[in-house]
Amino acid sequence: MIRYIVLLVSCSLSLSISATPQYPITMITSLCEAAAVKENYSDDLASAAFPLVLDSDGWMNGGSRELSHEFIQSDLKDLKRFRKMLKKEGIDDIYIALVPPRTIEKDKFKHGNFNNKQELINAYRNQLTKLNSIGFMTSDLSQGMSSVEPAFYFKRDIHWRPEGAKVTAENIANKLSKGDLLEGIPAQTVSTYAIGMNVKSSSFFDQAMYELCGYKLPTEHAVRYETTPDVEIDLLSESLIPDIALIGTSYSANDNYHFDNFLKHALQRDVLNYAIAGGGEYGSWLNYFQARGDNATTPKIVVWELPSYSNPASYKDLRQIIPLANNGCEESESITTFSSKTTHRGKKEIIFDDALFDFKASELIMDIQTNDPLATSMEFRVWFESGFNYDFSIDLIDPATADGRFVFELANKDWDYRGKVLAIDLLSASYSSETSPLTLQGKICRNSFRG
Repeated sequence: MIRYIVLLVSCSLSLSISATPQYPITMITSLCEAAAVKENYSDDLASAAFPLVLDSDGWMNGGSRELSHEFIQSDLKDLKRFRKMLKKEGIDDIYIALVPPRTIEKDKFKHGNFNNKQELINAYRNQLTKLNSIGFMTSDLSQGMSSVEPAFYFKRDIHWRPEGAKVTAENIANKLSKGDLLEGIPAQTVSTYAIGMNVKSSSFFDQAMYELCGYKLPTEHAVRYETTPDVEIDLLSESLIPDIALIGTSYSANDNYHFDNFLKHALQRDVLNYAIAGGGEYGSWLNYFQARGDNATTPKIVVWELPSYSNPASYKDLRQIIPLANNGCEESESITTFSSKTTHRGKKEIIFDDALFDFKASELIMDIQTNDPLATSMEFRVWFESGFNYDFSIDLIDPATADGRFVFELANKDWDYRGKVLAIDLLSASYSSETSPLTLQGKICRNSFRG
């Protein structure tokens, strides 16, 4: 009887196994033909992922942002102005954590334009040298990058793994621990623990492959960490606001990578994280400036995390961030004010005022409040007394927090040779309504950080 039951169970298992659907497993070793045609990429995807490259062991890359980049020397003077402005505000020590490009990770990329490691490393180190030359602290964060296990970066995403964030934090702490930079900053005992293998990568390049080819590779996972101070925090302490601030991108803002906490652990000191995802090079600086009014103290050290493909020297953002650091024209005497209405493509003169005739464009800041919190960009034309004019656009660094306000320099000193300002036209505006005009209330004031 017992044998009969066992045979029935055995038969049942056999039937169950044979009924299980069978799926073929194919290892992807190359991309589909569509991935080689630029026209198949959306506009956003083309700049970030074309040409898509599938390398050995499932590593992927694409686009040009992680190839050789150099800061434009002429732009560095505007970044230097920003540095001087921050120093005047009381921030003496700013460490730029320029994250090394994932394309130089050892033996990960061998095809396409990513195989010349030394050229990529030299370009990265040249960026560090130029940042040093205008007053920022840096160090070579590519040191030890290739020894990180299992890897510094995810195979198919632009972001680092927690392991890459950890070794970066340790390298930064090693740099800041030299000399007396950390003296006077309260120390605390901080511990970090692994709490599971449940971090998933966002797999940017994998998603690009899926859109182009209809298939993708398995999602990558990583260890999740938790960091806690070993002492209770005194909520009534006057030193509750940390003396170290972290400014950064999604690399610093995303809890999955745990970078801010690794930094706390490596420094054994508290760090206040202002980083935001999607804000580019300067979105988190805006976050800091907006929060600064609530804080009575200025951080002694700022760690400014930037991906290797960033360009913090671009005047397109600096012309906004420099005046925004001083709240535009809100606390300055206005040279003139104006009000106007416009449509999306409604070119019109918004200012022709003899109060401006004594000023060069670099001496002036415009501060415009619109009636649409979803307004994102405007295009302007400046007329000079010489008869010359030039056009420029202002794309808000972080439209979500700008609330429809546009603050910017009319120009930098490169335009001084054109003479004094004669008039300003608004050429176009991007905002939410398709039918209602956009209302503008504006001020013009002097630029106190013209350089």
